[in-house]
Amino acid sequence: MAEYRVIIIDPDPTTTNYLAYELRKAGLVVFSTNSAKEGLVLAYQQRPHVIILEPTITEMPAGEILTKLRKDRRTERTRMIAFSALTSPQEIQAAIDLEFFHYMSKEGASVRSEEHT
Repeated sequence: MAEYRVIIIDPDPTTTNYLAYELRKAGLVVFSTNSAKEGLVLAYQQRPHVIILEPTITEMPAGEILTKLRKDRRTERTRMIAFSALTSPQEIQAAIDLEFFHYMSKEGASVRSEEHT
């Protein structure tokens, strides 16, 4: 069975540690970082199937991260999932408008964006 690789990029170490723990229990190969720049390097090195990204990461705008990943042949087909604590409908819509494959709220609700391939 091929290993399924996931990268978590979130500025909160508690979030990255928890998600990594749960995903590893499910049998996935998980890499995590609290830095957008390190996340890009990990993505280029590991060629993950999925990247879970907190769109409010401040080190680099989420739109810039997504653009870099989509333009690189190593990550152009990687599914990008927003996992965020955004609460206002406008902020959530702005994240969805970045064309994440999926938006998941840290509050428990989930909104699926239009699937992009």
